[in-house]
Amino acid sequence: MLVFDKIFSAQKKVRVLLLACLMVLLSSSVSYAQFSDTSINFTVTEEAVQGDGVLKKFFFAEPIKGPLIYELHVQSSGVKDEYAHSGMAVYLGMAPAVKILENGRVSVIKLKNDTAVTSDGDWTGFKGRFKAILVRSETGVVSITPTVLSIKWPAGVTPDLTIITGKPDSSFPPATDGLVDIRTLQYSHLPRWMRVLCNLVETLYKGIHSVTGFGWGLSLLLFAVVIKLILLPIAMLTTRLQNQANSHKTALEPVFDNIKKNFTGETAHKKVMAAYKARGITPYYSLKPLLATMVSLPVLIAIFNMLGEVEPLRGAGALWVESLAYPDALAHMRTQLPLFGHTLNLLPFIMAGVTFFSAYMLKSATASPRETQRQKRNLYLMGSIFFLIFYPFPSAMVLYWTLSTLLQSIANKAMKNS
Repeated sequence: MLVFDKIFSAQKKVRVLLLACLMVLLSSSVSYAQFSDTSINFTVTEEAVQGDGVLKKFFFAEPIKGPLIYELHVQSSGVKDEYAHSGMAVYLGMAPAVKILENGRVSVIKLKNDTAVTSDGDWTGFKGRFKAILVRSETGVVSITPTVLSIKWPAGVTPDLTIITGKPDSSFPPATDGLVDIRTLQYSHLPRWMRVLCNLVETLYKGIHSVTGFGWGLSLLLFAVVIKLILLPIAMLTTRLQNQANSHKTALEPVFDNIKKNFTGETAHKKVMAAYKARGITPYYSLKPLLATMVSLPVLIAIFNMLGEVEPLRGAGALWVESLAYPDALAHMRTQLPLFGHTLNLLPFIMAGVTFFSAYMLKSATASPRETQRQKRNLYLMGSIFFLIFYPFPSAMVLYWTLSTLLQSIANKAMKNS
């Protein structure tokens, strides 16, 4: 103790203790902080914790004598998804730098030469798949790289800093006293009207889970049934338009075969147009079923975005699937294959099998054998493409598409027999 007293004065002891407290406080909410001025009085003026959400406000009692730097690393702060996503699902593992503007609009920060600098006092941070972190300072200058956010305060200013971490699908913290609602970041990559649709399907899915008390996997089955019932009028309209198109195509096939056999050039074109006119249709009549199907496309996009960002799925399993938020991964491969990744997944094979079986069982009373075969080929092709696309995606997405395809096949069978 005598040696310690000789080396450090009482004033320096206080400063060392303050610095130690400062580092402990920062390590509880951020990954790393570096301070170049050790003579500051730094205190936490407000702190709140709710689940995984943390709010901290830091206040400096006096202007700093030298520059001060704070650094946040996106990987070690837990914002970036630790799972190694691959193929078409690689975007799920990204944690882009974002800024929340005064009007509440979220803007993805575009990095030039891997760096962006801003000093406008907006909420700035990183938005991962299940977690986000935002910081705000009125007196600091923010520098952002793909993995690090740093705030630098020049000498002579009184630094201020507020840090919020949490889940974008939670209500923490409340947007009061100048704070930002972190839910603003959820589905922020989509247009505003699509974000509303995503929130609606999320509310429906979570509501089914809450009311029934079922697991998230079984709730997904009920959710798929409810969505099919909601979209049933569109499905019935599509079926009716498809039957009309099949009838026209069946009637026109022998006419077109005869024209192709006996006429060429302008004469053939005029006879083809006359055949369309005789049936009261245009050459684009076959697009009507497709246009009807496009009406339900935004709902499908909203569902897949929702299933990619609903945080409770991360800890939810079903059957052999450990986590619905990730591929079912029956086994891990030694090498990573393009589009497929490094895991052997069973659900995509089941999904493709359901699609192929639906194509094999396809029958139509209004379509000619040639047209029926063409539609079957299209379904086989679609099943193959979706297998390649969905293979590395989370189990919840693959499972929903499988259930949706199966329910659609059952609905088509029921409508044909009715």
